[in-house]
Amino acid sequence: MRIRTDSNYDGGNVTQLKIRLNATGEAMRMNIVKPNVPDYTIGELSRPNNVELIFDDSRDLDTFIDALLQLQKYHRESVGEWRVMK
Repeated sequence: MRIRTDSNYDGGNVTQLKIRLNATGEAMRMNIVKPNVPDYTIGELSRPNNVELIFDDSRDLDTFIDALLQLQKYHRESVGEWRVMK
């Protein structure tokens, strides 16, 4: 897995995440933060902090997803917070 950031990334909140599977070229982009406009300047909104996660193959992606699910499970068990899916 490789992580690529925009050249103008300022270390703040990531506002857009792109996940790409290198083997097939498939990609998905999602907005992470819906900023409260009064808290952001126009310049910050026009230059979002974009991050791209690049996976070489589906095995890399599966490993990453499994790690996220394990982290979520650990967090939910430790704080007693479970989200019910509808």
